[in-house]
Formats: sequence, C-alpha cells, structure tokens
Amino acid sequence: MGALFALLLNFFLSINTSGLSMARFILNGIAINMGFSAITTYFSLKINNDDYSRVNNWLQGSISQSNWISVYQIFPWVLIAFTLLLFSQNHLELLRYSDSHLRSIGFSMSYWRLFFILLASIFICTSVIVAGNVAFVGLIVPYITLKFFKRNSKLLIPAIFINGMSLVTFCDTFVKKIFAPNELPLNSMIGIIGIPYLVLIFISNSTIDWKKNNAKNC
Repeated sequence: MGALFALLLNFFLSINTSGLSMARFILNGIAINMGFSAITTYFSLKINNDDYSRVNNWLQGSISQSNWISVYQIFPWVLIAFTLLLFSQNHLELLRYSDSHLRSIGFSMSYWRLFFILLASIFICTSVIVAGNVAFVGLIVPYITLKFFKRNSKLLIPAIFINGMSLVTFCDTFVKKIFAPNELPLNSMIGIIGIPYLVLIFISNSTIDWKKNNAKNC
C-alpha cells in the first residue's frame, strides 16, 4: 500500500496539461523517496536494539531473513505483473520513440507509461519485501542482458529476470561464504560489481556521443 500511495502521489504531482512530465516524475520521485526515508529512520529509532539490528540489516539489503512464506506472499503479484509485462512487451518497445512520433500514430503515452510504471512498482515492492533495499540490480542486469539478446526478442524480459535473480543469489552466497560468520550487506557486494560496470557504460556512451559529434562536424 505504501508503494502504491507513493506511486500515485508522484504521478499526480508530475502530470500537467501536456501529459506526464518524466523530468518532474523523476525529481518528485527523489523528493518522495527522501521523505519516506526520513520517516523510516525516525520510526527505526523508536524500536529496541534487536529489532533495529534486523531492520538495519534489511535496509542494507539481505535475504538471510527470507523464507518460503515470503515467496508465497509475493508470488501471485509477481506472476500477474510478469504475465501482463510479457503480453504488453510490444507497447513497451514503442516507448523508445519520441513523443511527437507516438502522437502521430495515436499511441496513448500517458496510459502506457502509467501502466508500465505500475508494473515496475509491483516488481520493486515485492523485491524489497524479500531482499530489502538492494541497488544496482535493475541498472546493470538489463544492460548486460542486452549484450546477448536483441532488443525486440521475446526472450529478453525472461532473461533479465533470470539474470537478476542469479546475480542476487550469487552475491548473497559469495558474501556468506567469504565473510562467515559475519555477513557483509548484499548492497556492498552488488555495488562492487555494479559501480565499475556503470562507469564503463557512461564512458562508452560518452565516447559514442563524442564520435557522433565529430562525424557531424566533419
């Protein structure tokens, strides 16, 4: 319910006469996230030390406290959202094009953007319930998967899901084996992999843009 409330609040704050402003959506999302983080921090200081340790461990990213009950709780939501995503993959692909082009073909941008944002919120919410605040997975896994699949491939979305789960499982197993009996937060291990890869992506994109600009000038 919290995730749905945050999503709807962000959506209504970002809508204007021309439709959904993605720039405002991102900025409002950052502001709302900071607000909810402050509320979470406030209430976490009100609990006892044992509960605070578990909450802090979850906030840092961990699946050590997850069990099959957690899986049963999120499975119906993930299954429904995943099925809807597969059947609407072609519409997701269209969102790559410019707004003017989509308007010319009568594509309902606001509707489909809200639809896919809602699906993304379901995936994020269910992931956070099980693994806590795990960063970088949604950033690096799609880029890696696109190296092996075409963008319009029907196998792309299932492959992204499998690779994401594999990365989290590998990192969790690695930190438990290497740092036992202590447990390094899952975010730290994924960050060690994710940050250098994101830097390489930024450098690669900057190089491509520089070459394109040079080619135009020539």
